[in-house]
Amino acid sequence: MSLTSSTAGAAPPFHRLVTLIQPLSLLSLALVSMGLIFDTLDGAILLASSNKKVLLQLAALLICLCALVPLRQPTLQRRLTLGALSMATILLIISTFVVPHSSDNIMLTYLWAHLFFVSRPLAVGFALISAWGLYLTATVRHRRLQEISEIYALLAGTLFLGGEIAGAWWAFEGWGRSWGWSDNFMFSAMVYLMLILAFHLPRTVLRKRAHHNLAQAAVLALTALTLVGYRIL
Repeated sequence: MSLTSSTAGAAPPFHRLVTLIQPLSLLSLALVSMGLIFDTLDGAILLASSNKKVLLQLAALLICLCALVPLRQPTLQRRLTLGALSMATILLIISTFVVPHSSDNIMLTYLWAHLFFVSRPLAVGFALISAWGLYLTATVRHRRLQEISEIYALLAGTLFLGGEIAGAWWAFEGWGRSWGWSDNFMFSAMVYLMLILAFHLPRTVLRKRAHHNLAQAAVLALTALTLVGYRIL
């Protein structure tokens, strides 16, 4: 056996360094997000979940943690990491321009209120990382990333629906009735239908896997951006 053939399978030092840096960079940004969250809370015991700055930072933290999944394909892993770092950084930058919300409303201390508000950034985080994963699988076939991205999308819809149920009970306890046909209710229903639409895109029209994944990614990304722009900001 020649020296060339014996070393062909060995990864170059640069690639090994990049492989080591990827999870460290995600963990570092996750720690930064956690630090910003605790700094914003300023020692509060319960999560001030109506604080929009905290919601954006929580979404960035979730994106970093979700992107830590190992793919065993260096090129795809780098693209997933780069996308996650970019999205999380953008959310953290946006959070710096958001004025912290302060309120002494006793209703905001309810557990159901916390669950309602926290469901938003969790849905945003899962939807964004799912959209990026589906976009990557549209260009490179990778079964594991495909399955994980679909699970993240399912979690986004489930958590959002759970937040709606918690919010309805919060409203019932606080004001004696759950939500009516208000603008907020209509918006929440539209967002949930968009999250569900990602799983019901017609295969008869989008027959190719790449086209179907791109359509799913577009729906999830649009939903997340809508939530960030309207609900969180």
